[in-house]
Amino acid sequence: MSTQKNKGFLGLLILLGIALLLLAYFSVDLRGLVESETFKNNAQFVKEISVGVWESFLKGPSLFIWSKILLPFVIEPLKNLLAGS
Repeated sequence: MSTQKNKGFLGLLILLGIALLLLAYFSVDLRGLVESETFKNNAQFVKEISVGVWESFLKGPSLFIWSKILLPFVIEPLKNLLAGS
């Protein structure tokens, strides 16, 4: 099983290396790209949209699933473990 994980990790490293070589070949300045005003504006826009989607649509159902469904599966075994010791 661990060899399968190693293959995936190695493939990811190779893919990252190829991507960096391609960026260098096409003279893409990552520092300049990330520090540009356009990138900062786009990142802020994505952040605002993500927070809005979380607050409007995902937060309620996620908290319900966590508190009513998943949390009892975590708390009850811990209570039983502590009571048994």
